[in-house]
Amino acid sequence: MSTCCAAIILFIYSSISDFFIQLFQGALQREICHMIITVFCNSKHISIRLMELIDETNEGVSYYSAFSYEEAIQRLTEQYADVVLIDVDFAKNKTPELLKRIQQNPGNPVVMVLFSAGSEISMKQFRNSGADYLFDKYNDFEKIAPVIKSITDRLVT
Repeated sequence: MSTCCAAIILFIYSSISDFFIQLFQGALQREICHMIITVFCNSKHISIRLMELIDETNEGVSYYSAFSYEEAIQRLTEQYADVVLIDVDFAKNKTPELLKRIQQNPGNPVVMVLFSAGSEISMKQFRNSGADYLFDKYNDFEKIAPVIKSITDRLVT
């Protein structure tokens, strides 16, 4: 009986300590960098270009990316983000579902959607699914970095 109790206590202790270690690592990471941005995009070229643009006007930004729907779901469960950039073409029909999953994350990240003029999903659907900002990825691409800069400034102050 005492061996069983000891095993249960050890299990509870290790679970609690793992939780606090993850919490501390997240807090430490937030101290080191001002903002964490996660990019969900099929195209590595677009993802890299976004990071370059953001780096031009923002300091202390950490990036994470996912190139498949499964990676995105995993990233959402493992990593807190201040801003999530998602390309509407990333998950095809699952974009509204993914947007709702993002909104369920702790911290309520800012959600930016990159869309194409001929997207199947309407702007109203994006807004209803939790998008905070909508950018036409061909005409508004350069506007993303200044918006992120204003979000960074709000978080830091």
